[in-house]
Amino acid sequence: MPYEWFKRSIETSGATRRIVILDCCYSARAFGVQSESVAALAEIDGTILMAAAAETAVALSPPGEPHTAFTGELLELLRGGVASPNEFLDLDAVFDQLTRRLQTKGRPRPQILRRSTWPFARDQQHTPGLRDHRPSATLDADTR
Repeated sequence: MPYEWFKRSIETSGATRRIVILDCCYSARAFGVQSESVAALAEIDGTILMAAAAETAVALSPPGEPHTAFTGELLELLRGGVASPNEFLDLDAVFDQLTRRLQTKGRPRPQILRRSTWPFARDQQHTPGLRDHRPSATLDADTR
């Protein structure tokens, strides 16, 4: 799908936070020079791009599983939560856990490009009474 098809919707959206998840083979190519128009999306404040696989890696759709490896693990993580003192998971925590889980299973390592992070989902393992730690408001754009 050409990037231009959804770029306008993202740029003109009234949303202050935008997440673009690319769950396809070679999806991190979106971060590279050959896809400058997609990488420019990260220049829109409040936008985070997550890619299921490196620019030279195929994404997996394991036989017998209802979702791709990336989406299946992301859904499991959000449903089950992580051991954390925070009530909400920010995208850094989600990405770090997702990366660990996928690598443990020998699956493609996801990539991320962002200018900021913010609470993303309620942590299902949050223990009330522990001191909350809020994520920093902005981070430099980087890929992992």
